[in-house]
Amino acid sequence: PIAGSIVVTSVAVESPASKAGITPTDRIVEINGVAAESIAASDLDAGLSGGPVNVQIESSRAGKRRLVHLLQDK
Repeated sequence: PIAGSIVVTSVAVESPASKAGITPTDRIVEINGVAAESIAASDLDAGLSGGPVNVQIESSRAGKRRLVHLLQDK
C-alpha cells in the first residue's frame, strides 16, 4: 500500500470509474497530477467531477499502478 493514498471504498454501478475497472480497495495515488495526500477530503468530490480526470491508481488486485482517464457522463 502507498502512504498518503486514498482507498476506494465503493464504486457506483455503470459509473465512469466502474467502466474504467476501478474497484473497492484500489488506491488513488494522484488526481490530475496532484498527489492524493495533498488533496483535502472536502475537495475530493470536486476533483473527480466535471470534465476529464486523470487518476493514478494502485490496483489492489495486482499491486501495480496504472493511469485511468475518466470522462464524466453527461
